[in-house]
Amino acid sequence: MKSKDPKTHNSEYQKPQAPQAPVAFHSPAISELERRYILDSLTTNKLSGDGPYTKRCHAWLAKELRSPNILLTHSCTAALEMASLLCNLEPGDEVIMPSFTFVSTANAVALRGAIPVFIDVRSDTFNIDEKKIEAAITTKTKAISVVHYAGVAAEMDTITAIASRHGLNVIEDAAQGLMANRLAVQRSFAKKEQTGANSFVDKSTSTPGSTSVHPICRAIF
Repeated sequence: MKSKDPKTHNSEYQKPQAPQAPVAFHSPAISELERRYILDSLTTNKLSGDGPYTKRCHAWLAKELRSPNILLTHSCTAALEMASLLCNLEPGDEVIMPSFTFVSTANAVALRGAIPVFIDVRSDTFNIDEKKIEAAITTKTKAISVVHYAGVAAEMDTITAIASRHGLNVIEDAAQGLMANRLAVQRSFAKKEQTGANSFVDKSTSTPGSTSVHPICRAIF
């Protein structure tokens, strides 16, 4: 016996819809100047690090971030691991950080044997709640790791004041905060006992790439 056609016998039948394209998380802007620079690197065979474009990037970031020393690394993860080394983290040390962040923020600390101490984030910015930091400080606390989420800077004036009162280092995971808030992010890099890591990857505030930057402060370097 022939089966019934659902199109004619089922009033609730709906034709399957074609799957819609996913909404892009970001839409990078690539200018003609960037294309020209890439082509220039290819034609001049300047494809490795420490070339002319590396030096130009160092100089531009040093000026814009007002940091005395800039070092490009292959990733923000590597920059954060260097920051942990520069802070002389040792087994048993504690580093306060937001509970909402990428795993590299905590891994950079754990690799040194130190302990990530997670603090809740603010509901309005998803950045670390600066009002809850001081209660988490112990005799083992060595640093505060701040994450600037989605281009919104954390409350750096309050956080650096807390760090100063307790003699703590400040590590800024600014992978998504490069040039996002000049007042908070850039000014904080100029303070002593601080180091920060920026990123040029696809979820950052800059055009996608594979390089990160590690602004090194005078007091740590």
